[in-house]
Amino acid sequence: LAMLSGMEVGVGLVRPPHSVMARAGDALIYCPVDDPSRRDHVVRRLERDLADASRHLMATAKTLSDWAFRERAPKPVVSDERRRKEDLAATVTELEKNLEGLR
Repeated sequence: LAMLSGMEVGVGLVRPPHSVMARAGDALIYCPVDDPSRRDHVVRRLERDLADASRHLMATAKTLSDWAFRERAPKPVVSDERRRKEDLAATVTELEKNLEGLR
């Protein structure tokens, strides 16, 4: 279980050092990871998640670059793939920011 030792709410707050970020609607939530062993565990998990998301992003981009797929697949399927690519790109960016925040 996690324990909250304090909370700060405001606009334009600075990201704490060694923290991970999560989104809740329009809000950003920063959670410091002060314990070095725990931080190493979180970094390994984020690196694994980043590798998976990057791999899926490349596969989706390859599918969308295939002219035959774009021509033959129903329009909703192509639209779903484009949306998936955008979502994966956003996920990759967020994971990279989280890794930066922990280093």
